[in-house]
Amino acid sequence: MSRTRKFAYGVGFGYINQIVLMASGLLLTPFLLQRLGTGKYGLWVVAAQLLLYLGLIDLGIVAIIPRSVASIAGRTDPAGRDAAIAQLITATLRIVAAQTLFAACTAVVVLRFLPAQWEPIRTPLTALLVFYVLLFPFRLAQGILAGLQDTRFMGTVQLVAWGAGTLATVLLVFKGYGIASLAAGWILTQSCIALCSILRLKLRFPGTFPRRLSAIDPGAARKLLGQGGWVSVSQVAQMLLGGTDILLIGKILGPEAVVTYALTGKLIAVLANQPQMLMQVAVPGLSEMRAAGSSVAIVRVASALIQGMLLITGLVICVVMATNRAFVEAWVGKQHFGGFALTMLLLVNLLLRHITVGAIYTIFAFGRERRIAIVSLLDGLVAMAVAALLLPVIGIAGAAVGLIAGVTLVSLPANYSALLSITGSTIRDFIRPLSPWALRFVPVVLLCAVIQQLLGPQNLVGAALIGLVVAVLYLVAMRVVLLQPPLSQYIPERILRVSALSVGGRRQGATPRQPPV
Repeated sequence: MSRTRKFAYGVGFGYINQIVLMASGLLLTPFLLQRLGTGKYGLWVVAAQLLLYLGLIDLGIVAIIPRSVASIAGRTDPAGRDAAIAQLITATLRIVAAQTLFAACTAVVVLRFLPAQWEPIRTPLTALLVFYVLLFPFRLAQGILAGLQDTRFMGTVQLVAWGAGTLATVLLVFKGYGIASLAAGWILTQSCIALCSILRLKLRFPGTFPRRLSAIDPGAARKLLGQGGWVSVSQVAQMLLGGTDILLIGKILGPEAVVTYALTGKLIAVLANQPQMLMQVAVPGLSEMRAAGSSVAIVRVASALIQGMLLITGLVICVVMATNRAFVEAWVGKQHFGGFALTMLLLVNLLLRHITVGAIYTIFAFGRERRIAIVSLLDGLVAMAVAALLLPVIGIAGAAVGLIAGVTLVSLPANYSALLSITGSTIRDFIRPLSPWALRFVPVVLLCAVIQQLLGPQNLVGAALIGLVVAVLYLVAMRVVLLQPPLSQYIPERILRVSALSVGGRRQGATPRQPPV
C-alpha cells in the first residue's frame, strides 16, 4: 500500500473514531452526571488524569517506537525490515520490563498517599492501576503497528473495543455499580486493544518477533534512553498543559469547579483532535521521508499539513464559538456553563497551540526532540504558574489564561525560530499561504461570536442546526483556500475541480498541481 493510501486510511479511521467518541461523550456525560452526581463524576475525571501521569514512567521509550519503526521501513528493504524491527524489540523489551516493575511500585505509592477526599474512588482506582501495570508492556505492540502504518486494523480494533467498553459501562451503571462501572469499561477497552495488537503482530508480521532475547546492547540502550528521555520530558510538558489545569482547579476551587470547566471545554476538547490528527497520522510517513533523505519533500508536505490543519481548526473554532453556550445549557444545564469569556479564552488557546503544533511536528521530523522537550516543558511551567496565581483571583478562567501565556511567551517564538533556522525560510514564507485563510476566518468568527450571544436554543437539535449552518457558511467562505498551494497539491483532483468551478476557476498565481510525495 502506498504512503498516500496509508495516510488516507489513517485519517479516515481516525475521524470515524473521533466522531463516535464525540457522540458517545455527548450522550454519556449527562447520563453519568445524573446517575453518579457531580462530585463523584469530578473525582472520576481526576482519576483518569492520574493514569495519564502514570504513563510518564515509560520514559518515552514506547512513544518513540512508531517513529523508529517507520524510519526502519524508510531505509531498509522489505526483506530486512522485519529482522531490523525484531532487533529493535529485543533492545526495547528488557527496558520496558524494568519500567513495568517501576510502574507497579509507583501505583502502590499512589494508593498509599491517596487524599482522604478521594476515598470514594479508591477501589475502582486500584483496579485501574492493577490493569494499567499488567497491560503496560503491550503498548509496545501498538507502537509497532502504528509505525508499520497498519491503520485500517488499528482503527477497527479501537472502534470495536470502545463499543464493548461503553456497553459494559452503561450496563454496570444501570445495575448500580457507580464509579466502578467506568473503571470496568476502561479495563475492557484497553485489554481488547492490547490483546488484538499482539495477535495482529504474531499473525500478520511474524518476522518482527525475536526468536530469543539477547543481552542488552549498551549502545542501543543508551540511544533508546537518550531519545526516549527527551520525549518523556515532552510528555511531562503535555501533562502540565493538558491536565494540570484540571488538578489545580480541583485543588484550589474544588471538584464542582472542575466539572464546570471540563463541561464548558468539552466540545472544544473533542473537536480539537480533528485538525491535529492530520499531523499525528503523518508522523510515520514524515519519519520515512527523513530516513530516505527527503528534506525538501518534508518541508513541502509539512507546509501543506499546516495549511490543512488550520483550515479545519478554523471550522472547529467557528462552530464552537457559535454553539457552545446553547450546547452546554441544552446538554447538561445552565449551571455548568462557564461563560462566554471562558469559551473565548479556550478557543484562543486552541488556535495558538495548533499554529505551533505545525512547527513542532516539522522540527520533530528533523530530529529536534530535545529542543521540543525543553520548549514544551517551559511552556507547561509558565502555564501552570500563571494559572496557580490567577485561579484564586479570577476563578476558572485563570486556567485558560495560563495556557495562553505559556504558548504566547514560550512555544510560538521558540518553535518557529527553530523552524526558520532548519528550513532556511522566513516567517513571510509561512504566513503567505495562510493569509487567504486568515482574511476569511476573522469576519466569520466574529459573526459566530454574535450568534452565540443572541441565539440560545433549548435542545441539542437546535444547537446542532446552528452548528450546521455555521459550518456551511465557513466552508463556502473557505472553498477558495483549497486552491492555494501547497495544500492544493495534495487535494484529490475531483475536489479541486468542484472548488475551482464554484469560484470561477483557479486563482491566478496558484502553482500547477504536483504529485504528492
